[in-house]
Amino acid sequence: MSNLNELENSKETENESKTKVETSKNEKQKESKPKVKVNTLKDSDEIDVMSLIPNVSYYDKKTGDEYKWEESEQVETMSYLTIQEMWRNYKSYFRNFWLKPLDDRVIEKLGLSKIYKDYNFVMDEASYTKENINSICEKYQDAPKQLKPSICNRVKNLVANGKIVNIGVIRTLEKKMNIDLIRLIED
Repeated sequence: MSNLNELENSKETENESKTKVETSKNEKQKESKPKVKVNTLKDSDEIDVMSLIPNVSYYDKKTGDEYKWEESEQVETMSYLTIQEMWRNYKSYFRNFWLKPLDDRVIEKLGLSKIYKDYNFVMDEASYTKENINSICEKYQDAPKQLKPSICNRVKNLVANGKIVNIGVIRTLEKKMNIDLIRLIED
């Protein structure tokens, strides 16, 4: 009889151990999965949209609102719904680098992360190094023709302000962009 009790007790202990192991596995799984709170976009959310080139306009047929960007880097505020309509009807506003939403969630939703990653690389002053010059020139060559003047102006400003100082980089940029930069270097 005592053997039977011992056997039952050992089975209970074994089951408890299994339960504890399973519980600890579940706890570990719960711990290893971080809870990501996604900040979703609502149609009424106001999003800043920056022009990358001058003289861009958009007329929203549904609301009758008109948006105008007269200069590059000018910012207008639009609802997320308006941006979605613009995207559905005129993808070129974003794909041709005319406009850029200043909200990463919108860029992600529209599937434009790669496109704007390249744009950010070309516009970032830290990218203009001897190591990156071939990549910069390649991205410049691949850029839409409407965006090239903005990139050239950015490069001119960087050279004039002493942010790009490597003569080899400056010469390469001059050749690829067909612009005079050496004259912008301060003595």
